[in-house]
Amino acid sequence: MLKRDLTYFWHSIQIQALYGYKPIQLNLRRDNTIVAAVEDWAQERVSWNSLLKENLLKAQNRMKQMADKGRSDREFEVGEWAYLKLQPYRQTSVAVRRNLKLTAKYYGPYQVEQKVGTVAYRLKLPPRSTIHPVFHVSLLKKSPKEAPVSTTLPTLNADSEFEVTPSAVLDRRTIYRKGQGVEQVLVQWENMEPEEATWEDWTFIHAQFPFFQINQS
Repeated sequence: MLKRDLTYFWHSIQIQALYGYKPIQLNLRRDNTIVAAVEDWAQERVSWNSLLKENLLKAQNRMKQMADKGRSDREFEVGEWAYLKLQPYRQTSVAVRRNLKLTAKYYGPYQVEQKVGTVAYRLKLPPRSTIHPVFHVSLLKKSPKEAPVSTTLPTLNADSEFEVTPSAVLDRRTIYRKGQGVEQVLVQWENMEPEEATWEDWTFIHAQFPFFQINQS
């Protein structure tokens, strides 16, 4: 009986979630039936119904807490200064699939000109900048007023990421994978600092950037 009741209640939840109304229920009370088994079954249903409502309320509270946790309490006033965080990415071809991510880099600081909606701000960027000046608050970090201002900004894609391409080879080495020698180069990327250079397989660099020459070191 317990399994049957649980199945019924889960079915009731699905109906309510899909159609927005509860399924028809029999109005069974302990005082309107003479069959003891029916009375016990009705009381058991009431108990399971209360437990089910309690669990649903807990689930709703957990979802609300997770949503609130994802919101940012960071706010800026017009006239304040903020650093802008941009995430670099490397263009990859269909032939070579690889997870390539570089460390996010902060630019600026830039002055806040306007609050746009509830979670975005317009920044006063350099005059020749081609970047749309409105950014989500998650990309901004407060800074002191007297901090030096960065004047060069890269071109961004729709996800506020800037593309980097190799600019120089700083070093070379050979590593071994499964007994086979693999040539690697230490690549410095455009718009990135030398200390952010990464070791890459030369075959990968050549496939992704065929016009980049290894003798550019």
